[in-house]
Amino acid sequence: MSWIFGYFGNNQRVEIKSPDTSIHSYQDSNLIIHSGGNNKTIFFKSYPNLSSCWSVAGVGLLQSGDGYKILDANGWENYLSRDEININEINGHFIAVKYSDNEIKIFTDEIGLRDIYLVKLPDGFGFTTRIDWLKYFINIEIDLKEFGSRWLLYNQVSGNCFIKCVKRIVSASARIKKDILKVEENLWQPDFESAGSIDEFDTAVKKLVCIDNKKTALSLSGGLDSRLLLSYLVNKNPGLWETHTFGDPNHPDSKIAQELLSRCNLQNEIIDDVLPSNEKLIALIKNYAVQSVVTNPVSSVLNLRFYDKLEGQNNFIIDGGFGEIWRRQFANKLLILGRKSLLQKNAGKICNLLKHSKANIFSDEAINEMEKGAAGQIENLLMQLPDAKEFGSANWVDLFSIRTRLPNSYSPEQIRVDQYIISFMPFVQKTLLKLLFNIENNYRSNGKLFRQLIKHNSIQLSKLPLVKGNNIHPFNSSSFGVKLRSRIKNYMGIKYRSNKSIEFFKSLKEFINDVVASSEIRNCEFYDQGKIKKLAADILIDEKGFNPELDWFLSFELFRQGITK
Repeated sequence: MSWIFGYFGNNQRVEIKSPDTSIHSYQDSNLIIHSGGNNKTIFFKSYPNLSSCWSVAGVGLLQSGDGYKILDANGWENYLSRDEININEINGHFIAVKYSDNEIKIFTDEIGLRDIYLVKLPDGFGFTTRIDWLKYFINIEIDLKEFGSRWLLYNQVSGNCFIKCVKRIVSASARIKKDILKVEENLWQPDFESAGSIDEFDTAVKKLVCIDNKKTALSLSGGLDSRLLLSYLVNKNPGLWETHTFGDPNHPDSKIAQELLSRCNLQNEIIDDVLPSNEKLIALIKNYAVQSVVTNPVSSVLNLRFYDKLEGQNNFIIDGGFGEIWRRQFANKLLILGRKSLLQKNAGKICNLLKHSKANIFSDEAINEMEKGAAGQIENLLMQLPDAKEFGSANWVDLFSIRTRLPNSYSPEQIRVDQYIISFMPFVQKTLLKLLFNIENNYRSNGKLFRQLIKHNSIQLSKLPLVKGNNIHPFNSSSFGVKLRSRIKNYMGIKYRSNKSIEFFKSLKEFINDVVASSEIRNCEFYDQGKIKKLAADILIDEKGFNPELDWFLSFELFRQGITK
């Protein structure tokens, strides 16, 4: 990942060294700052004579003619060299730090895809974009109340850091001067004045898949969202774009993606590999567990470990991430079963409808603390978000998803990918999202908007089925039909099954046994030792596959160890 690390305060009383090799650095009597990682997603400029510098991590997008351009160091300087900094017109995901006049200013994208952590120290502030580097400033303690929604619900629903004594700056700006920190929220706001027509949406997407002087590389699956993006590429010069699919070539995603390109007389690249050696596999999952910040089980790395194979190319990667927001596919259970609870602002019932089982490993005391924290975060959101009675329940759920899922569920993966390549998700860019609440409801139901545009752009792409999870469904299936068909196929055992996950856990069996039996587990007050022993007894596999609770247990435990050791 592209990263920023440093200290602002009295440098005479601290010794701050970069935890990794830095590309850029600056130091004076008040500031030590290092930045590094991918030189395509890290930018820096210093002005020693003025005791000033700035650094940016991430990807900034600026409209340019019929497309966009990616901001380089000169582009960022045009914004950050000004006395009054205004970055509202910049799309993308980024964290910017500027130092001048003995003051630190911090800016993050309002969508919440990049963040930075601040720690108050005796003589100043430590700051880092990497959560695992907080240990260089303080002893790490997890705040179970803040962590609760991240574990018990689909995702964390606050913008706070769940490490004690740490301030997370996300969808906000901050200023530090004379040992005083001031934070101002800069949350994405709904726009009810934009036209919101299908034509406006169509034009906005066309621009987002066209970047000046860059080749487009689409991460293609068998799903609806990436297929819509493909429909905007197929009529362009084939030399300007390409596609790839990560993972098992026999998975329905890979097969449908390949067939889509074959229909266009083109080739889709399947990027897969055998499992690495145990030593490398263990290192891989440890790194992934820390970087994913308990948003995914560790086995997710099986399909997410190939971005390094795309390094060094003059292209940018796009994917269909968060396209579900345009089809009202987030928090449907809450919308369908919890409408009354939303209108009554019943935090407890809303919380129950958002629960997502991961692994039963914690003590009753820990669970109780997490449940209190999750309910409290929902209560805070009910006060912060517009009243569902006036705003509408469906709109409330959409805004809730944008405000909570992007900064907490999508952000870690975007940050992780930044270490390899330039990438972004077109469907979450501000110029597109501003149209969201003005698209007619009937077009957002059952993916009608996307299906209509796909047929308009390339009728051939509508003649192949879609993939959801491990199952294939007709192109025109309704949301209900997809769910019903999936349940039937799962019940009958006729969905696609890969042996990769089973092989993955078999390879890790000895390592898992060592983790479960370790003193780190025995001495952790969060765990219920009886539950851990039960998990260990069923350490691997039944006939249907691996144990998903074990998958999530490793996600938490390896993260916990990674941020403390």
